[in-house]
Amino acid sequence: MSRRTPRRQGASVSRRTSQHGNAGRTRAGSRASRNASRKNGGGRRHATKQRAYTTSESRILDFLATIPAMIVILITLREIFLAVTNSAMGKEQYTKFPELFQFGNFIIIIVGILYVVLSNMVPVKKKPLLQRNPEFLFFGIFMICMALSTLVNGIDGKAIHGIPYRNQGIFHFAFYILIYYFVSSKVKLQQLRKFVLLSFLFTADVLGVTAIGHQFFLNISAYSGKKGLSAIFFNSNHYGYFLAMALMVAVTAFIVGDKVWVREFGFLSGMLNLIVLFMNNTFGAILASFISLLVVLFLSLIKLPKSKWRAVSVASLIIAIPLAGGVLLNAQFDNFVVLLQDIGKIMSGSSDAASAGTNRWGQWVKAVQYIQEHPLLGYGCEGMADRMMNDIGISNPHNELLTYALFFGVPAAVCYTVAVLMIFLRHLVSGAWKDPYALMAFSAALAYFISSFFGVAMFYTTPFFFIMLGYSSGKGKR
Repeated sequence: MSRRTPRRQGASVSRRTSQHGNAGRTRAGSRASRNASRKNGGGRRHATKQRAYTTSESRILDFLATIPAMIVILITLREIFLAVTNSAMGKEQYTKFPELFQFGNFIIIIVGILYVVLSNMVPVKKKPLLQRNPEFLFFGIFMICMALSTLVNGIDGKAIHGIPYRNQGIFHFAFYILIYYFVSSKVKLQQLRKFVLLSFLFTADVLGVTAIGHQFFLNISAYSGKKGLSAIFFNSNHYGYFLAMALMVAVTAFIVGDKVWVREFGFLSGMLNLIVLFMNNTFGAILASFISLLVVLFLSLIKLPKSKWRAVSVASLIIAIPLAGGVLLNAQFDNFVVLLQDIGKIMSGSSDAASAGTNRWGQWVKAVQYIQEHPLLGYGCEGMADRMMNDIGISNPHNELLTYALFFGVPAAVCYTVAVLMIFLRHLVSGAWKDPYALMAFSAALAYFISSFFGVAMFYTTPFFFIMLGYSSGKGKR
């Protein structure tokens, strides 16, 4: 017994020493943990900031972000329905497009504010806005120039509401960026993008069917008395730019659609909208669609092997249709010949150059002369409408970039252009084109942007451009 006692005492001392050592290490570790926690602003609080949105939170935010696009689509469908039913009942058509968009914009503002509030209530870790969306630096400068131009040139009815025909004031241009683009760019759920894009395509198809019907056997009063095939729009050119977007969504859906029925729907819709676009005969929109289609075909043939055969079939149709001839195609061939002749007039400095491009060249030259008088902040929103009308018989230069330079100054126009090009470049570099619905939106946005070199921003077509721009800014999630 006496021999074992020292051992037990030694073991007890050893255990106590070990326990004290472990306790010391535990306390030291605890202090280090508390110090690290203090540096990070508190353990629990730091962990909360690091978490991602839950599935339900993400879906709620995505659903909210689709509402602006669906409101614009529903307003357009409602206008088509009103035009057809009023004509069938013999009622005089009274377009409520401007009033409907004013009401729609009111709802959309509420949705936008609600989206921002809810998305910031959930403390998730995010990169700074300009790291996630660097284009907002340039969009921000554009809006600052817009505000300064308005202050310098005066706040009047034109600045707030625009002129009755175009119905676009400074707040509308801000909505395009802050609501239609920014909020739409936050829709990440692929199924919601798909729903919006195919709803847009359905709307274009309904409009196309009624437009063809009016042209051949119906007499829809709302579609009558306008230059060219205009349907519910105020001018055939406006319808042409809408058709360019619809055609590109349809063709891209046929090439890269993720379901058989989506591809079939895209094919049928593409044929319909192509026919209507040729009937509409807006050459700028046709040219823009062709250029956008070449980009989509390049991506499909080089980067998307699963879609290669459908891309080849579309390319074959492009070659075969002109060879087949026809009245509509002869008109486009004539347009192309006139385009080459107009370019020749401009290059040679002909005295008749002002008439080039259905007088577009003369309008652009005059606009540049006006811009040189006030290059920094322009003339304010629609500030040159009356003077242009008196000088050249038209109130807008029919080029959106020149229009922004006239309204808000050259820096504003440059920043707007850089921002849009940055979004297009990010789509191509980031691989967002691998998402079929991002590629559909990209092709439509590109077609509109090219069309805008020959056209006018309008309250009923420009929102679609910024929605498409938002969807094209990144890949969606399944």
